[in-house]
Amino acid sequence: MISHPFNELRLRRLIRERIRQETSKKFNWNEFLRLSDLDDIVEYASIRLKELGEGSSRIVFTLTSKSVLKIALSEKGIEQNQLEIKKFKQLKSLPAITKIFKSDEKYFHWIVAELVKPLSSDDEFEKITGVNLDDFATVHAKIRHENNNSFIEMLRELLSANVITNLRETLYYEQWGTNVDGELRLLDYGW
Repeated sequence: MISHPFNELRLRRLIRERIRQETSKKFNWNEFLRLSDLDDIVEYASIRLKELGEGSSRIVFTLTSKSVLKIALSEKGIEQNQLEIKKFKQLKSLPAITKIFKSDEKYFHWIVAELVKPLSSDDEFEKITGVNLDDFATVHAKIRHENNNSFIEMLRELLSANVITNLRETLYYEQWGTNVDGELRLLDYGW
């Protein structure tokens, strides 16, 4: 019988959650920083932190009420962490860029980043930004001429810095989220 990758991910997640519930150990930065093996790092976090999600190359845990811990699961995840750190250093002064608070600058095994909750609908996007996503031509015109909408100003800055290269692809609610302070964050800037 061939095993499906989704089932393996789900099973690993369930096992980690069960271990975390049964051990209830506290996360300690000094202990965590002494770990160098990726499997040990993932196991340590799995036992002590709540998992938010897992992809093919990284796993994400809630670290605090305002931050998450992203841990690489493979070489691809390490490369993704390295690129995310590099991009953040280049873009951190721009609006809507998710903050990185701390990272493994030596091996790129992990990142501590701002907790961002993805937006859930066009209505939520419109309420936060004041921009109707159904009318691309109007949004495009506002970027060229309007100065009284903070979201349009944000887009203008991100476009001029080449963070956004395709405005139409960026104007989907799925591309945006908010941090715990309600500030808008761009979820994907070309990693």
